[in-house]
Amino acid sequence: MNSQSGVCPAENICLVTASPPENVPCGSRPEHLSSLSRAEDLCGRAVLGYTMALTHGEREQYVLSDAKRNVMLGWAAVESGLHPSVDERDSRWYFQAAQTHAAAVVEGSVKAFSHHASATWLQLYLPAFRSRRNTEFPNANNVSSIVAGTHNLYEEILAAPVHTAKTHGEHYIQPDHQACFGHESDRDGMIAKLGIFMLANRAGILLYPASYREANMLGEENNRYHHDAYALDGDQKLPIKVRLESKKTVRSSADNYGQSLLYIPLRSMLAGAKHDAGMRVAGGERERLPSDVTSWLHDEYHGEKMSRARTLMLDLATDSLLERMTGFQAQLHPADVALPSLVNIRPDVRNKN
Repeated sequence: MNSQSGVCPAENICLVTASPPENVPCGSRPEHLSSLSRAEDLCGRAVLGYTMALTHGEREQYVLSDAKRNVMLGWAAVESGLHPSVDERDSRWYFQAAQTHAAAVVEGSVKAFSHHASATWLQLYLPAFRSRRNTEFPNANNVSSIVAGTHNLYEEILAAPVHTAKTHGEHYIQPDHQACFGHESDRDGMIAKLGIFMLANRAGILLYPASYREANMLGEENNRYHHDAYALDGDQKLPIKVRLESKKTVRSSADNYGQSLLYIPLRSMLAGAKHDAGMRVAGGERERLPSDVTSWLHDEYHGEKMSRARTLMLDLATDSLLERMTGFQAQLHPADVALPSLVNIRPDVRNKN
């Protein structure tokens, strides 16, 4: 905080945080931590203040509070460990704390599947975050583990049960409770988002999962820019929002997000690829496309034989995603700047050996 003006020196943070007369601690308000920013670009005081508030604050009083709190603490620890204001020793401590919080969720039974998935993502990407802290790209073994873990998570999503209060009562307290969805549509949404990661991997692009802050941070401005994933172009972040849209919402949603994040209207994108591959796209098939394509990507990763039509359709979908990402990347750079390639995964680690 600039003591002379009371203006935070980081452009992506609110103008006034801890200055009188409000005396609001850094990190205690949602607007102190922008959803769109990289962890490295946030105000260091706000990041640490937010982490301390989570650590020492009162727990939310409902059954899932421990799982949710561990997810929030785990991601806050990752972002603290990434921040350049934190020295190497403390960074290692924060990354270890993140692993501890994530393991508590993954190994526990009292949780919704959304918390399990978020903690699993954190564990998968922790080696990549450590590399990123050192301004390095994760090595081939780490990338291969991320790709394999993504497909393992897909199998867990398929196997997870649907539990509701009406059908299962207080099922969370059962000792053998399995991470569950509250509705079948929740499973569909998670499969769709996972499919974008698989499709990006196929294109040779490593996507990062959005942290809890990036996907859920409250506040009017943050709510508009929640996203599911992002790619990195050097220090530039390319946030991606995936939606299973109806035809009526495609245009309005894209307009709302503007140039701040890349909106992926998944059904429309996949339907276009399927049509261009010469495959019929009926109404009911269009609705199932995200689940079908994710299944095909999973089969392809495991070396299953694919028809020529499906392979062509996946090729076209991959090209469409890459075109959208590079187009968005170009919007974020001056016109006279050569764009670095987003492709950074070697072909030999994109599929199961």
